[in-house]
Amino acid sequence: MNILRPQDIYVLLALVANHERKEWTYDRLADEVGLSTSQVFRSLKRAESSHLFDKQMRRVRTLELLEFLGHGIRYAFAATPGRIQRGFPTCWEAPGLEEKMSATGDERFVWAAPNGTVRGQVIEPLHMASLAVIGENKSLYQLLGLTDILRVGSARERKVAAKVLAEMLR
Repeated sequence: MNILRPQDIYVLLALVANHERKEWTYDRLADEVGLSTSQVFRSLKRAESSHLFDKQMRRVRTLELLEFLGHGIRYAFAATPGRIQRGFPTCWEAPGLEEKMSATGDERFVWAAPNGTVRGQVIEPLHMASLAVIGENKSLYQLLGLTDILRVGSARERKVAAKVLAEMLR
């Protein structure tokens, strides 16, 4: 049985973030996301069995991914906010998302990192490798931030995030 893992969503979002490049290889994608080639291959295999990836067309099934993110991510890969700590901003404070909706005080969420730029409540990223690549891929960083909103946000925030995510994935 191939059970979907958080890293599978991370890999799918990385593929979507690089949608302008039609041709990709497992090796190149692995380098971009900071995983091994075999991890990427297995992630896409699980995503295929979950109907989120089309192996024949070598593309993400964006409608199905949107449905899963909008309705299932917060249950399948829940994030529980932790203590206040230094880290990299996520959710509405991810670069490029600040103008969509603003966070206040204790609503600030971060991925814990000693070299982080802000303080906020810690949530676990979908995959720890994302901390190493977010500076290189703004689009992926935004997609991961929106996904985090779907994991921890209020109903209103999730609705706005789902709309922004749908615009980005089309």
